[in-house]
Amino acid sequence: MRKGGFCLSAAVTLGAALLVVVASAPVIADEVDDAFREGVSAFEQNDYETARQKFSFVLSKRPSDEKARNYRDEAGFRFWIEVLAQKDNLELATIARKILQLAERATIRERQSPEVIQEALTHLRDEDFVQQHEWFERIIAIHGQYVVPYLADPLADKRNDEYRVDVIRLLSRLGGDGVLPVSEILESGNSFQRQNAAVILGNMKDFRAVPGLRRAAENDPDEHTRNEARTALSKFYDPAAETAPERHFLRLAEAYFQEEPLVMVNNYKEWVVWKWKASEGDPEENLEELGELGWRDVPRYAWNEQIAEELLYDSLRINPDFEDAWVLLLNVYFQQWNEVTSALRVAKQKVNEGQLDPSEAATLEDAKTALRKVNMLCSTGGKDLLFKALRRALIDQNSLVAVSIIETIRDLDVSDDSFPEEGTDLSSYLAVPEEAAALVAPVPEEPTDSGTDGAVDTTDGGTDMGGTDDGGTDMGGTDDGGTDDGGTDDGGTDMGGTDDGGTDDGGTDDGGTDDGGTDGGGTDEPAREPRPRRRTSMVFPKGADYAHTPRNGNGRVRFAPEDAATADSGGGGTVEPAVDTVSSSDAGGVPGAALCAALSYSDKRVRYHAAEAFVRLNPAKPFANMPLVVENLSDAVRESGARVIMVVEREQNTRNRIVGLLRELGYVAHGVVNGLEGVNRARAFPAQDLIVVSTELNTDGKATDLEDVEFIERLREGGDYRTAHIPVMILTTSRKQDEKQALVDEGRAVGLVTGDVDRAILKDRIAAVFDSPLAKDDDKTRADNIAQFAAEALASLTVKHTVFDAKPSIPALTEALHGRPDPVRIPALRALGRLKASGSLEEVLAVFNNTGNVTDVRVAAAYAVGEIIKDESVSDATFKSLLSALSEDEEQVWKAAGNALGKGNLTGAQREEVFVNQRIE
Repeated sequence: MRKGGFCLSAAVTLGAALLVVVASAPVIADEVDDAFREGVSAFEQNDYETARQKFSFVLSKRPSDEKARNYRDEAGFRFWIEVLAQKDNLELATIARKILQLAERATIRERQSPEVIQEALTHLRDEDFVQQHEWFERIIAIHGQYVVPYLADPLADKRNDEYRVDVIRLLSRLGGDGVLPVSEILESGNSFQRQNAAVILGNMKDFRAVPGLRRAAENDPDEHTRNEARTALSKFYDPAAETAPERHFLRLAEAYFQEEPLVMVNNYKEWVVWKWKASEGDPEENLEELGELGWRDVPRYAWNEQIAEELLYDSLRINPDFEDAWVLLLNVYFQQWNEVTSALRVAKQKVNEGQLDPSEAATLEDAKTALRKVNMLCSTGGKDLLFKALRRALIDQNSLVAVSIIETIRDLDVSDDSFPEEGTDLSSYLAVPEEAAALVAPVPEEPTDSGTDGAVDTTDGGTDMGGTDDGGTDMGGTDDGGTDDGGTDDGGTDMGGTDDGGTDDGGTDDGGTDDGGTDGGGTDEPAREPRPRRRTSMVFPKGADYAHTPRNGNGRVRFAPEDAATADSGGGGTVEPAVDTVSSSDAGGVPGAALCAALSYSDKRVRYHAAEAFVRLNPAKPFANMPLVVENLSDAVRESGARVIMVVEREQNTRNRIVGLLRELGYVAHGVVNGLEGVNRARAFPAQDLIVVSTELNTDGKATDLEDVEFIERLREGGDYRTAHIPVMILTTSRKQDEKQALVDEGRAVGLVTGDVDRAILKDRIAAVFDSPLAKDDDKTRADNIAQFAAEALASLTVKHTVFDAKPSIPALTEALHGRPDPVRIPALRALGRLKASGSLEEVLAVFNNTGNVTDVRVAAAYAVGEIIKDESVSDATFKSLLSALSEDEEQVWKAAGNALGKGNLTGAQREEVFVNQRIE
C-alpha cells in the first residue's frame, strides 16, 4: 500500500468542477482538438446547436483527463461559465459539465500523485534558501495537505536535524490545511514523532488541534510528549482549563455535525478524511512501532459527519461511559444514512435525465450498502440511549434523523413505565434548552516570545519550531515583520488566494490552477468557503462562546458573548456548560418522553412515524399525548400521491374511453386533442407522470399536428427538465402494433396499447411503468407509502386489547377506499373491519361488488363486511351481494364471501337460500 492512502474510494461529485485557468494555454492540434475549437467558435457566435454537436463529438472520443484539462484551460474561465449558464440548452451545458469533470480529475490526480510530491520534496534539501522557499510555496499551493504522509517519517528521525527542521517549517506553514492530518500523527506509536507533531500543531495555532493536544497533554504515556503538547497549547489556549479531553473531542465533533462555518473550510475540490493506521497492535502498547498516515476520499455531503464520527470514537476511547458522545454518535450515524439515501435519490434522477454518469450513482449504492447495518448497530445502544438520541434530533429539528431513530425504537421491547403519564409537560423536548451546552476555543494574547525558540533538540523533547521571530521568519502563526507564510500578497505571488480568472492583485498564480476558485458547475453541491488570501490560523473571536443550537435546516451554530459568570480571567479558558448537553432527560427522568413529544412535533413525518411506533409498541396504560396517536394516523392515511396521466388523442370516443379507464384505476387522468397542446400541458403544473400519445394525431398528412415520434422528440428537446424524463406510452391501432413496437424496443417509449385495450391489461401496463425503481422512489410513491403504513398500523389494532380509541380514524379509512392504490385500500378495508365501521358498510360493499378490483382487494372487502355484520342481522342488500359471490369462479372470493356470511346472524330463510343456491350435487 502506497503512502498517502490506506483506503481510497471514489468521491461522488454531483456538480461540475471549475478551476481558474493559468495565463498560458497549451498548443492543441488534431482532429478532435479542431472540433473542440470549432465548438468554442460556434458558441461564441450563438450557434448553440453546432457547438453541441462539436462538443458531443469531442466527448465521444473519450479524451483523457489531461486532454480535458487542456480544453478547459484553452477556452478560459468565462467561456465555461457562460456555457454552464445555458438554461435553454441543457444538453450543451451537460456535455460541458462532463468535460470539466474530466479536467478536474487530472488536477486532483496531479495534486495527490506520489511521484510528483516526492519529486517536489527533494527540493527541500536545496541549499539555496530562495529556491527552497519558492518550492515551499509551490508545495503548499499545489499539494497542500497531501504532503503530510510523506513527511511523517522524518518527524521520527533523530539523526537528520536540519532536514527535520525544514519539514517542521513546511508543515507548520500549511496552517489550517494541515491541521487534520498532522493531528492524526499524535496517534503514532513513536514518541518522538508525536512530540514533533505537537510542536507543529502549536505553530499552526488552530483550534481544531485542541482535542488531540489536550489528550496528549494528559494521557500520553511519554512525558516529553505531554510536555510538548502543553507547550503547544500554551501558544493559543490555556492549558490550565479543566475541561476533560473527551469533552473537547465532543465539542469539535459537534461543530462538524452542525456544519459550523469555521470548521467547514476545505481548500480543495475533493474531500478527504485523514486517519493514522497503526501497523499492528495498539500504538500505546507499541510505542516505537511506526504506523501509516493515509486518507479516504468521501463525498462532500458526508465529509463533516465522517470527521465527527472519528472525533467521537476518539472521545469514547478516552471515556467509554461518556453518554453525550454516544448520543451524538447515534445522530451522526443516522444522519449519514439519510444523506446517502437522499443523495442516491437525486443521483438516480440525474442519471435518468442524462446529467450524471451511472457509475456515480453506483458508487452511492455501494455507500448505502456499507451503511446497511446502521439500524442494527444503533439499536445495540439500548432503548434509553435511543430515546436520548431522539430528544436531541427533535431539538436539532433534524426530522429525518428523528424518523430513523423512531423506526429503530419501534422494534425494541419498551416497557410501559418508559412513557410519562397523561398531562406531562413535554415542551422541553420540542425547544432548545435555555442552558445549551457551551463550546469554546478561546484566543490567546498575542505571543510575547523574543528571539528564536527554534533550537534543535535531539533529545526526546522534539524539535521546537514554535514562537515568533521578531524580524525573522515566523514558522507558524502571526507574522511580526518577517516572511508571510501564506505567500506575499498584493503584488507578489499569491499562493493561496482566490483567483478570479487570471493574475491576482498584479501577481502570478504560481500554483497553476487555483483549487479554491469559483465553482461554476451546477448547484448540486453546496458552495464551499472561498480560499483565504492569507493562510491564517482559524481561531474563535476573543471572548466568544460556542454554544449548541438546533440545525434549523441550515446547520449553523451561533456565537454568543460569554456572560460575566463564565468569562475567563486573562489567559483564555473553557466555559463549562451549566447543563451537560441536550441529551439530558426531563419529564421526571422518564426516557420515553421524547417519543411522546414526537407525536406533537412540527414535521408530520415525525408525527406519523411516532404514532405508528406506538401502535406497534401498544402500551397497556395511558401516556402523555396518547390521543394524538390515532389523530396522526388518520392524517397519514389521507396522504395521497395520485399519479397524473395525460392522454393525447384527437378521436373523442377513444380519448374519453382511455381517460375513463385510467380514472377508474385511481389515476388523475385528463385528455388533450393534439400533440402541440400536449407538449404545452406537459410543461405546466401539475407535472405529468406518464403520457399516452396516439399514433393517429396527423393522419391527414397536412402537418397540422405533431406525429407521435415528433411529439416524443419535442418532449426530450434540449433536455427540458420539465418533460425530458416523462415516460411515454404509445396508443395505436391493431394494424400498426408491429410497426410501433420499434419505439418500445429502442427505449423511446415504455409500452404500447391499443384503443380497445381492456381494463385489466391497461392496469398491468400502467403499473409496470410505475413499478420501476426510479418511480418507486419519487415523492408520490413515498406519500402513498405513508398512507399504507398508517392504514396497516390501524388494521393491526385489536380493539379489545389496546388503550387506543381508533374509531375517529374511520372517516379517513373510508376515504381511502376511493382513488387510492391497492396497497392502501387493502389495509384500510381490514382496519374498517376491525373497527366494525357499520357506517361505512355501503362503501365497503361497493368495493366488494366491483369485479374489476383485484382479488386481494375484494377479499379484504369481504373480511371487512364480515367483521361489520358479525353477530348482527344481515340486511337484504348485504346478503344478496355475498350470496352472488358464492357462485363466482375465483376460489378466494367465494371463500371470503362464505366466511363473511358465517359471521352474521342469518335468518332461517336466508340460510335456506344459501344452501339451496350452493347445494352440492
